[in-house]
Amino acid sequence: MGKQSDAKRKAKLKERQRRAEAAAARSSGVNSNVAAFFKAYDSEPNVIAELLDQSGGALAHVEGSADGENWTIVVMGEAMAGTHDEFLALGLLLGMAIDDRAAEGESFIQFSPWLVEQIEESCDARGADPDQFLRSLLPMDKRDAALPPVRIL
Repeated sequence: MGKQSDAKRKAKLKERQRRAEAAAARSSGVNSNVAAFFKAYDSEPNVIAELLDQSGGALAHVEGSADGENWTIVVMGEAMAGTHDEFLALGLLLGMAIDDRAAEGESFIQFSPWLVEQIEESCDARGADPDQFLRSLLPMDKRDAALPPVRIL
């Protein structure tokens, strides 16, 4: 078996380096696509409840911060109130739904699966049913009013 010339060895070495760089570029391209996806996903609001009209148009919603510590009630695209308690924000949204239905509106509320779990946990801890729990979030003057229909997102 003969010796390879320096030129051939250098050519093979360069070819290996080129392939390694190409592989690294492909994997970083995949990582950048994943990063772009998560950036777009994180930029979407964390909506836990929505007040919708009969055609499905959003009237208001409760939106959470990325860390889930702050909750904002957004009405027609404008932030109206904020709180650190998701149930206080939900109570305000329920109050708006009751007011809309009293004004002959056909609105309904959609809850996120996460919010449904939180409501169920609170109901279990208090020994209350969901209807009682949701009514407890309302101001005293609205507790006897009919609750709006509820759907899950």
